[in-house]
Formats: sequence, C-alpha cells, structure tokens
Amino acid sequence: MKRFIKYFSLVVILISFFACSKEEDEFDVVEPTSSDTSLIKDEPSIYAYLLNEGTWGYNNSSVDAIFTDGSVSLNYFETINNKKVGDVGNDLIATNNCVYISVFGSNYISKLNKNLEVVQTYSFSEEEGSPRNLCISGSNLYVTTYGGYVAKFDTADISKAQFLSVGPRPEEITSVNGNLYIVIAGDYNVAYDNRIAVVDLTTYQVVNYIEVLEDPTNVVNIDNTLYIVHYNTELWTQEILQVSLNDNTFSILHAGAKLAVYNNQLYFVDTFTDWNTLEVTSKFYTYVNGEIKEFYLSGVDLSESTIYLFKFSKNGNIVIGTTDYKSNGDIYIFSSEGVLNQHFQSSGVNPSKVVFFE
Repeated sequence: MKRFIKYFSLVVILISFFACSKEEDEFDVVEPTSSDTSLIKDEPSIYAYLLNEGTWGYNNSSVDAIFTDGSVSLNYFETINNKKVGDVGNDLIATNNCVYISVFGSNYISKLNKNLEVVQTYSFSEEEGSPRNLCISGSNLYVTTYGGYVAKFDTADISKAQFLSVGPRPEEITSVNGNLYIVIAGDYNVAYDNRIAVVDLTTYQVVNYIEVLEDPTNVVNIDNTLYIVHYNTELWTQEILQVSLNDNTFSILHAGAKLAVYNNQLYFVDTFTDWNTLEVTSKFYTYVNGEIKEFYLSGVDLSESTIYLFKFSKNGNIVIGTTDYKSNGDIYIFSSEGVLNQHFQSSGVNPSKVVFFE
C-alpha cells in the first residue's frame, strides 16, 4: 500500500485513539485564549509568526502572532485579513519585513507585509501543481510544487513565475554556493525517488542529480554539507543522511525526523511512534565535530510527545511545537540554555513553522 494511504490511515487511527525579540530570560508563561483579540495592536511589535498546518480537507490552517512582550494573539491572520488561511498551510518564511506563505491544499502562495496583511497572491493551476516549500535566494522566491516543478518568483512581485521541471514530488529546498538543492521524493502512485536536484541559480537549469536513499523530504545545509531526512519505507522510520557536496557522497548519520541549525551547528529530534501501541518516544541531539550528543530541556517532559516543530531563533531561543494530530498544538519556548520560558496552546492542529523578527 502506498505511503500516502498509510499516513492517512495512521492519522485516522490517531484521531480515534486520542477520541520579536524579548530577552530570553524575560519570557512569561502565557495561556491565551482564541477569543483574545485585545493583544492585536495598531502597530504591533512582532516577535514571531507561527504557522499551524491544520488537517487535510478541513480548511483549518492558521497563523498566530507572538509579540515581543511575550503575549500571543491566536488566529492572527484571520483577524487581520478577515479570512481563513485555507487548507494545509505548508511553509512560512520571512525576509525584508515581508512574509511568504504556501498553502498546499488551497493551491496558492501569498506575500504578506510584516503585520500579516495580504499584499499579493499567486494561485497555481492544476498543471503547475500545489505549492510545497519555499526558499529565498537574492531577490527571488523559489517554490517547489507537486507538478514536479520549482517555480521562480521575484520577491517584489509574485504575479508571475518561471517554472523548471525537476522531478516528481519535490519537497524541501535550500540554497548553497550559487545552487539550489531540491529533494525529490517521487510519485506515491509510481515509485519513490532518491535524488537531489541541483539547479544553477545563474542559468536556472538543472545541472546535476545527487543520488541518496529513497523518499527524502527535509533538508538543511551547513557549510558544504547537506543534512536530509528520508523515510525508510521498509522500517517505517525516518533517518538523517549526511551529504558531502565536495564529492556528492552520503552516509546515514542517525535516526531523526526534525532538523534545526543554530550557530552553524546541527540539532535534530528523533521522534518515533510505535504504530502498534501508538506510544511516542522523542529525544533531542546535537552533532558537533563529528560527535552526536543527546541534549536535555528543562521545565517540561517532552519525551513522550510527537515533535512537529523544532526551530532556533537568532538569539538562541528554542521553539518546539507538539501534536497529537487532532487537538490544537502546544508551543514551548526555551532559552538558549534549554530552560522553559513560555508555553501556550496554538490556534490549530500540527504547528509546523515559525518565522522570527529579531
């Protein structure tokens, strides 16, 4: 049975089963409610925006705002724009006081200002495919789509795009040394892929493919090395691959599902679900000078939580989002020392992305 169907079945099982910047030591634990709109100021001082992916087919993606005083406004996008985000918010990035969002199930991307007001929207045709992940390099925005393309936009004007065919089901994308590196996961209904497409930013052409293991999905880069999460379809586990761009070789680093980079150092989460018992185990690691070490967070026990979001802010605060695939997510903000400073419940299911204004 194809993995997409497996995922959908697992989510159904789970639902049935479970029936910017403030100084890091100044965060207070805030428990906002979805009806609290008093925090939305005329000129808000935004610390971060949080994207809740939502559940496929439920049109329940949302974006929350975290302010520099630690307060939180839920459903901020909907309040500001008087409309919902849509179905399956997939990615969120920010540059030059603008925010870009891709909404997979609703087939569009939008450019937003810093206050999250919609400035411009591009809707994708069926042939172009639904938008997935975003990357900014220079003055251009790059978007992977399930039509098998990477689309190139001018960040100043996203009304038109240049499409380049890269392979079936391209997922995450990163920019390194004048190239785009795009993980190609493959068509669920045909065969999984195992390649990374290399696109020259100057010519905007595919210049190479790097072969790794099947079904790669996530990617980050440090110096001249890519770290990629792929799904082992035989063992139903996720593994991290270390890919050297010097000679395009790879090795398996460790089991892991979520990647983060801070101070040119890799951090990752091995969050594993036993699908027979639905028991979850999560551990946090860092990879330094060729050595993997477990690191620990204080103030809350997340060892039995499914980690859906894992991100460092520029000043080292750690933002973690957990999910049970049914309820609104829990958000935890830790200091750079790993001490819990803030906790709140987000406005939606599956909190997945966060962008900072520091």
